[in-house]
Amino acid sequence: MKTIILAIAILVAQVTHTLAQDVEATILIAHNTPREQQKIQKLVGDRNLDAIAQAHANWMAANRNLTHQSLNKIMRTWRTGGENIACGQRTEAEVLRSWINSSGHRANILNRNFTHVGFGIAVAADGTVYWCVNFGG
Repeated sequence: MKTIILAIAILVAQVTHTLAQDVEATILIAHNTPREQQKIQKLVGDRNLDAIAQAHANWMAANRNLTHQSLNKIMRTWRTGGENIACGQRTEAEVLRSWINSSGHRANILNRNFTHVGFGIAVAADGTVYWCVNFGG
């Protein structure tokens, strides 16, 4: 019985990891599409920025608090940095539409100084989805 439970736990972890990769790939494409339209270099995914964004998304979901984090962690590695956050949007398309329709968030997405990006997504106990994107350049 313990072997079956362990096997199920491993399978769930693998599926969750694959889904997270799919979401990340989709949202990276969604961020690069408007950059390509403006002839701006594509953003490249960065695992360190992913970790920072995911930690903050987890914090926001756990605390049910939509607030920006200090950029100190980003600025340890990058010369310039930025962050977009959101909550309540259920899909990558919804959150990107929200950011593109906001001048400040759109400015981050189209910022020519940003070359790398990391994503974090977390779901609060009440089902609210929290999104965090960190940019570095």
